[in-house]
Amino acid sequence: MDSLRRYGPLSTTKPVASRGRRKRKRCERRQRRESRLHDNIPDAAKQLEGMTSFCADREAASSGKSRGGGLCVYINKDWCVNTTVAAKHCSPLAEFLIVKFRLIYLPREFTIMLVVAVNVAPSANAEANANEAVGGLHEAISELLTTHPDSFVVIAGDFNHTSLKTVFPKFLQYVDFKTRADNTLDLVYTNTPQAYKAAPRPHLGHSDHISVMLTPAYKPLLKHVRAEKRQRRVWPKGAASALQDCFLHTDWDIFKTAASYDDHTDIEEYAEEVISYIAKCTEDVTVMKTFTARGYKKPWMTTEVRSLLKARDTAYRLGDRSALRSARSALSLGIRKAKRAYVGKIHGHFLTQVTPDGCDRELKL
Repeated sequence: MDSLRRYGPLSTTKPVASRGRRKRKRCERRQRRESRLHDNIPDAAKQLEGMTSFCADREAASSGKSRGGGLCVYINKDWCVNTTVAAKHCSPLAEFLIVKFRLIYLPREFTIMLVVAVNVAPSANAEANANEAVGGLHEAISELLTTHPDSFVVIAGDFNHTSLKTVFPKFLQYVDFKTRADNTLDLVYTNTPQAYKAAPRPHLGHSDHISVMLTPAYKPLLKHVRAEKRQRRVWPKGAASALQDCFLHTDWDIFKTAASYDDHTDIEEYAEEVISYIAKCTEDVTVMKTFTARGYKKPWMTTEVRSLLKARDTAYRLGDRSALRSARSALSLGIRKAKRAYVGKIHGHFLTQVTPDGCDRELKL
């Protein structure tokens, strides 16, 4: 995350210089604010080699300012090729740019990534202005989170003493060092704990803000969630017929006689004995199956979806673009079918289970 403020006007013909060394070149994404870009600068001058650029130039009519401002997000093409701009905003108090993309490799607990570049004006430090400045950002991000509830969100930029904790109390902030003189103005928020480690880096050019390097520290659920052994009762072939035969040859009057005293039948004892007998017969004709339950496993995951995942990974490793395109299309179709089947299964449980405990037990399994 860099600031180009006071870096000097960009040439209209010379491309933007990539000042990073090996670590910066291998970054997944880069953000720049105070870019001072405008419509007179051609797109070729904004490009970085190997990066896809997304710019939000400051609009004089919306911001009330004729110079400065502007946001730019660069996505490394080696990490991601599916990118799009989800939202833009420019006002006198704040500017933000939201880029939506999906990495070639993304932990399975996340569906997409949302990167938000923010630049809050110094005039937003007052409480009333601060609420107005982050209000539009909160509305845009909340709408995207409603559409993509399992997305990974990164919000970074110059907040000028304002805080997102008032609108996103569950988001975590990672920058704990000074970024401009004795002030911590450049902040990074995410909706996932222990996602990054922030470290200071030298200024870019003559900027008065230092750069911030974010090193991924997140461990996917696949690595840190332990597998758990569970048991479930399974009905083998012929178990239902065996249970019916058992009930057919049962003398049910024995239970009534055992629960009767002086011509009076204790209904509770009678019911308890009958239920215990039915449970015992059920245990005799069924078997307990032990299976491994993993926290990261999606409930709709099936054998067919797993095979489609393996086919996609194989096509990617072979570098066959045509096969990869077909495998991804087949995987998307297979996942949609599996989710629809799972939804139908859950609806069926709600229709057949007469107690809440039964529905809860089926959902957990």
